[in-house]
Amino acid sequence: MRGILTGAIGATVVVAALMAQGNRNATPNPNPKPTCTMCPGTYIPVAELEAYRQKAVKENLVDQQVRDIDIGKAHIGIGMVHRGKLTQPAKDSVAEHDQVS
Repeated sequence: MRGILTGAIGATVVVAALMAQGNRNATPNPNPKPTCTMCPGTYIPVAELEAYRQKAVKENLVDQQVRDIDIGKAHIGIGMVHRGKLTQPAKDSVAEHDQVS
């Protein structure tokens, strides 16, 4: 019970801080500036995504990494998830993701 209460208080503090930050910029900027100039983009053709989907079905895969993009101080992972239809989920089944943001 104590852990739940601590988590609820922590979540409330985070939400309050985000709301306070949002109110600081209540008037939208009519001329927003980009965070970088001429930032590169990554295009993934639909044919490549379809190939990943077909591979997932054929090999009974769930998660596949499509790209890992270096954005300076961090990397962004782009993945594809394919989950087929379940006839009936297992009791108390969940999807769990560790160390993923």
